[in-house]
Amino acid sequence: MAVDGNGRVYVVDRNNYRVLLLSATLRYAGDVLTREQLEWKPHRIYLDVKRRRLYVAVNEHLELGDFTAGRVIVVNIGLDT
Repeated sequence: MAVDGNGRVYVVDRNNYRVLLLSATLRYAGDVLTREQLEWKPHRIYLDVKRRRLYVAVNEHLELGDFTAGRVIVVNIGLDT
């Protein structure tokens, strides 16, 4: 989970393979990344407000306790001031 300067919350939804955005009042505002865009399960996120980027670490979960090396997806986001 990450929070921007306006109180918007970026949430990793591992079970549904997506990253979603909640408003400052915690209402659903949309998907930042969908299952189709991710392909693998998201595990961690980091919000770099200065560069306006969201870093999403994903990993393919093959079997219980069996993971691939993973990768990081970088998303440019708009941050209203």
